Amino acid sequence: MSAFIDTIADNLTLWQYKVKIFPFTPVFFPFHLTLAPITLMIVYQYTNSWMRYLIGTVLAAAIYSFAIAPLFVAVGEVQLLKWNHSYTFITFIARAIIARWILMLCKHIQGSYQGESESSSIFAPIFQPTAKPLPNTDDDKKGESDR
Repeated sequence: MSAFIDTIADNLTLWQYKVKIFPFTPVFFPFHLTLAPITLMIVYQYTNSWMRYLIGTVLAAAIYSFAIAPLFVAVGEVQLLKWNHSYTFITFIARAIIARWILMLCKHIQGSYQGESESSSIFAPIFQPTAKPLPNTDDDKKGESDR
């Protein structure tokens, strides 16, 4: 979503990049393909309600819009033409809300095909482990004592 919006904004000359990583594309690679998605994935993973998600998103948007983006402007990576950091803040939050809504819609559709009942709990995220569980040390000790 970020790369798409950035392409539109570049064509509308809302801002321009002084340094392009790839000459054939106007998007700013580090933000649009790494920083924004990973930040929103972390916020999504550690929140279990819309309210907490919005709070996390507002904090992430504030840090990016009023700390990181001005740093990019100060070092000359980007020049704002018809844009300001408040617009960045608003669009970051809007993209996050749309992204979570799409995820929740997909989860709802998947649940309806799997025969889950219709309830608000369908729209709460299910936390998945991020690493392989460690082996159970109690079983290892039992195995050693049996030998």
